[in-house]
Amino acid sequence: MASSYVQDTAFEDAVRSYDWASTSLGAPDSWTPVLASAVDIVLRTPHPMFVCWGEDLAILFNQAFADILGPQHRDALGVPLRQLWANEWHRFGAYVDAALAGRSTEAEDVPFLTWRSAYTQFGYFSFSYTPLLDGGGVRGLLCVTTETTERVLDRKRVLQERDRLHGFFEQSPSLIAISLGAEHVYEFVNKAYEQFVGRTRDQLLGRRLADVYPEVLGTPALQNMDDVFRSGSPVNVPGVHVRVPQRPGQRELARTVDWVAHPYRDVDGTVIGVFRQGHDVTEQREAEHNVQQLTAELIHVSRLSAMGTMASTLAHELNQPLTAIANYAGVGQRLLARRDSPADDPLSGALAAIKNESLRAGDLIRRLRQMCMRGPADAEAVAVETLVADALRLALLSFREPPMLDITVPPPLFVRGDPIQLQQVLINLIRNAAEAMEGRTNQRLGIEASEQGAFAELCVSDTGPGLSEEIAGRLFEPFSSTKPHGMGVGLSITRTIVEAHGGRIHASAAADGGCRFCFTLPRAVEEPGAH
Repeated sequence: MASSYVQDTAFEDAVRSYDWASTSLGAPDSWTPVLASAVDIVLRTPHPMFVCWGEDLAILFNQAFADILGPQHRDALGVPLRQLWANEWHRFGAYVDAALAGRSTEAEDVPFLTWRSAYTQFGYFSFSYTPLLDGGGVRGLLCVTTETTERVLDRKRVLQERDRLHGFFEQSPSLIAISLGAEHVYEFVNKAYEQFVGRTRDQLLGRRLADVYPEVLGTPALQNMDDVFRSGSPVNVPGVHVRVPQRPGQRELARTVDWVAHPYRDVDGTVIGVFRQGHDVTEQREAEHNVQQLTAELIHVSRLSAMGTMASTLAHELNQPLTAIANYAGVGQRLLARRDSPADDPLSGALAAIKNESLRAGDLIRRLRQMCMRGPADAEAVAVETLVADALRLALLSFREPPMLDITVPPPLFVRGDPIQLQQVLINLIRNAAEAMEGRTNQRLGIEASEQGAFAELCVSDTGPGLSEEIAGRLFEPFSSTKPHGMGVGLSITRTIVEAHGGRIHASAAADGGCRFCFTLPRAVEEPGAH
């Protein structure tokens, strides 16, 4: 019978001219249609294939399979399959037996010693065996095969490299975790990660991140991992605040971690997961915060030093004229008394006010200098209601026209401090409000006090032109003033007094326009005047 397998190629010419009559297959014209068709298919396909036929399964193969066999492939034509691979029959004989029993079989990446290396080197192959039926029974089999040696060795090299990297990761002090897939299933965690999260590998590996930590659902942390997996681009996530268990059964600790997430790729570059590395920077952030606090304290001390120097200068330069003013006022009072002036003489009252205010100014300068040198002196419980009333009585003289007052002060509210200094804080703020509202038609001065835990908060608001961001940034700096002839020390002194009492002061825009100054002072529970 004529065969249709002949093609005009060198290899097919060699197959055609081969002495098949000397093999169990016999001459090609004696081949059955099934065998002839199978041989034709094998020789015409570019994929590695071979046919085994007859009781001894004599082999016939194409050029692609000959390349797998190696340079001595012609010695294999017509050789029984079991003889050709006698040394490796234990590896794939079962697949052949299954095909001869009428069942198609397949296998992937099977290792065996290759014929081309004289059975000295391993190769890896994926193959399938299909039974060839003829005359009502299995007469042979058709094998489609692919050599996967390079792919398998590449994968092994990658796995070995990953094992080596995992060894490095295990010794790293950084927090390292590798997850696979869009569900972020834990694949690897190092010891540092275990200790940080308070969970063992058995509790993590093979589980989804969302199953282990349900609280991450819908958070930026999970969104970042999703983005890395989808885009293949790394993401840096600094300053992540987390709470981790200190020990089983103990309270959780607040920690700060800088995370970086990288795509985790397969051999062919496909993103298969996410590699995360974290650094616990809690102590570093605390150190930075401490440095900021120390810097702020240094600035505060420098400001106090400058204010102390200024207060000493003021005390030296102003004490004498203030004393002289008080003395002259006293002399004026005595002269009026010699003239038998009535007790309600306005001039006598004015001289008394001049004397009292000059003495108060001298006392204020003395106390301010004392505070700048060693902190607030003569601290006592002061009723906020009285403090506000006294400050208004003195400060309202700064208004050319009396403003509308909006005072809200709960009566049983006390603060601890020096009453003269605290009174000066309110006077400064009220006078600033007066200057801000000067010439405006709707002048409204608001003062309110409230309890804020262990502190009392006092706020002074006005209906002036308001506060710009530029001015707000340097409002409390010494010698910085928005007034044409201002010295720029009023608010600086005010802040110094408030902070020396353990409080804080800030300015903001009022809700209905104007400006609002609020400061806090420690609350007191004793009766006013108690030390």
